[in-house]
Order: sequence, then C-alpha cells, then structure tokens
Amino acid sequence: AEQLFGYQRSELLGSSVDDPVTRGYRDFPLSTLEQFVTTQDLRRLGGVVHLDWTPRPWFTVTALVGREDSRVTDSNAEPFILNTTPPTIEPGAVETAELRTQRTSGQASAGFSYGSSAVRFNTEVGFDYLDATDRRNVYSNWQGFDPVTTGFIVRQAVAWDDRRFIEVGVRHDVLHRVFEVENPTYPFANASWDIGRESFLAGRHAVSSLRIRGAYGESGDSRALILGFNYPLFPGTEPTTPSVERTREVEAGVDVGFLGDRIGVDATLFSKQTSNGLFQTPVSSGGAFGFALSDAGEWRNRGLETAAHARIVDAARIKADVALTFTTLD
Repeated sequence: AEQLFGYQRSELLGSSVDDPVTRGYRDFPLSTLEQFVTTQDLRRLGGVVHLDWTPRPWFTVTALVGREDSRVTDSNAEPFILNTTPPTIEPGAVETAELRTQRTSGQASAGFSYGSSAVRFNTEVGFDYLDATDRRNVYSNWQGFDPVTTGFIVRQAVAWDDRRFIEVGVRHDVLHRVFEVENPTYPFANASWDIGRESFLAGRHAVSSLRIRGAYGESGDSRALILGFNYPLFPGTEPTTPSVERTREVEAGVDVGFLGDRIGVDATLFSKQTSNGLFQTPVSSGGAFGFALSDAGEWRNRGLETAAHARIVDAARIKADVALTFTTLD
C-alpha cells in the first residue's frame, strides 16, 4: 500500500496517520538518546461516514468519506554524553518543532453479483481519492507538500459450490506530486479451497474443517521519493522518472479445525521482496566526496506465522477461549 508522510492506504481507504510518537516531527524516527529527552504533545481529530446502498439484490454501491487532522509538537533537547565514569547524559539546547497533517479521503465502489447456485461471480469496480496536507515547522520555518493520490480498482471473484474461491484484480494509482513520478499498477490474486466441506471429508474424520489458501499481491510506497526530493538521483546522467518502491508478496496457508472447531490451528508461509528502494550511496566530484540517492535497493524477508486456539469452556452462560501465536522472520 502506498505510504506518504504518515498516510497508509488500505482497500477501505478511510483516513489514517502513522503514529507520530515513533517519528516525531522528523523524516526519520528519533534516535534512542533523543527519545530520552523529547517531550511530545499529540492531538488528533477524525471522522468517517460510510454508506451502503443495495438498489437490486445483485447490485450494491458502497461509499466512504473520511477526514482526519492531527498536530504533534516536539520539544527536543539535543543530548550529549559527558566523559565521566560511568558516562552521563545531559540535555543540550532545546529545539521545538511542530507537524500538522490533514487527510481528506473518499472511496466509492459498485459490485455486481450474478451466476447460478453452483457457480457465482462477483465483479467490483472502485475508485478512491486522497488529498493530503503536511506542514512542518522547524526552526520557525514552515515547509511541506500537498500530495494527491487517485486510485482505480477492478476485481473479479468466482465461487464454486460455495467452497472453492478465486479472485483476481488490479489497482492503478495516479500520483500527483511536485515532481514527475511513476504512476504504478499493482496486480493481486488469491485462491482458497474449503476442503472440509467436500463430501469425501465432511463428517468422516476428527477434522471438522480444513481450508487451504494462497495469495499474491503487489504494493508500493512513495514516501521515500518525497524524503529524497532535495537529493540528486545517482547516477543522474539522464533525466530519470523515479519508480515507486515496490513490494511483491507470495503466501500460502492452511486452517484446520478439530472437534467441531473447538480446537483450531492456522499456519501461513510468506515471502516478501522489495525493489526500487532508495538508499544513500557515496559519490565523488572534483575530488570532493558526498552522498546521492540510488533507487537500486532490494531486500527480502520470509517467515512463518502460526496460531492455535481452543475453547476450554463452552457452557450456556460462560465461554472461555485461549490462543497462542508464533512467528518467525528471516
């Protein structure tokens, strides 16, 4: 999903701002020492209006409009370490800065359902819009950007006998920035099979439910392009249209239920690969050394997420569940 100065996209757009406590008024998180001597005041106000309209049983219209304003003020005393035994930390000069953000967003989609009782189709076409305002006051100097993002989504889903499901779709974003930037397109697909409802398994084993699933999707993040706006893009021999940082993810999983689903186990394997990441690279010009940005960064992480849950009490007036999760990341 695209992130921009604290804005995080999702399929239901709404309106949201990253938690500024972890970022402060800066373009990057505060260091460990700075966090010890930073006082922060945060105020946030937001609202959402959601509308569902079903003029026909096979036709549904959904609309969502949101607005959120936030203001965070930091008083940061730059720390320095005294050469004592043991070393001590004392605050230095106090810097005060302020970050104000506004997010006005909206989404509209139309869904069509058709087919037979054995095979059902669902088609959805959607549009969303984000108008953002970001202003930072550092050293009594206001600065910031007004990015606008427009997104178009099309998805098609098919269901067989209400237990085999496939969905494919694509999203295209138009990024309105103060400089030219790639308008990215993100495909996605997922499939699942509720094997536990098949005749060869239903009611014949201790396994009460069994579902296998898989998915592929792409997402992007243009925040790094904004942060690097004032830096040259290396190698810079020709005019370059920056590419949005892109993440591709593949996952596969299984959900198993036992004893009437009183006990359940879920497991998901995933692999993410990110490309076009911006990073600083050293360059030299005329005998002087400096840094420029390169969009050739790549990284990958893989992992396993597992969860187990059980209903240990299932009485008429009281129910109690217990759950355990485990995750590995490489």
